[in-house]
Amino acid sequence: MSVGRLLPALLVAALASVAIAGCGGETTEDAYKDDFPPINRKLVALGNQVGNSIENAGKSTNQKLADDFGGYASELGELKQQLDDLDPPDDLSSDQDALVSAMDAVQGDLSGISTAAKQGDPAAARDATTKLIRDSEKLRDGRRKLAAAVGKL
Repeated sequence: MSVGRLLPALLVAALASVAIAGCGGETTEDAYKDDFPPINRKLVALGNQVGNSIENAGKSTNQKLADDFGGYASELGELKQQLDDLDPPDDLSSDQDALVSAMDAVQGDLSGISTAAKQGDPAAARDATTKLIRDSEKLRDGRRKLAAAVGKL
């Protein structure tokens, strides 16, 4: 066989192998089942840290509280972005959107506590903490709902 005939045959074979390799890829559901659980675990761990900090707030300085809650807000923002970057299966899209929205609200509350601590404003800290408790329930419920749905994929 001449080189002129061999090259087109090799090109066809190479293109066919690329097409076949592309067909065996991971589905949206499979990818989501792999990608959501680590975010979920980090959300639970972060929630536990925030709860511990609230319980021990009386033992902390304003600067420590400002740093801790500012850090929690940043960490939650990163998790929110990771979740928002996922491509959920169509039937989980609204659940993911609801969780991202709840995370956004909680992130604002955490930042509010940090700001209040920086300013030494106990009334603002109390208000932000009250909002945090309310919004955390929405986040918890949304996280649980989405985690249960992912578990059924």
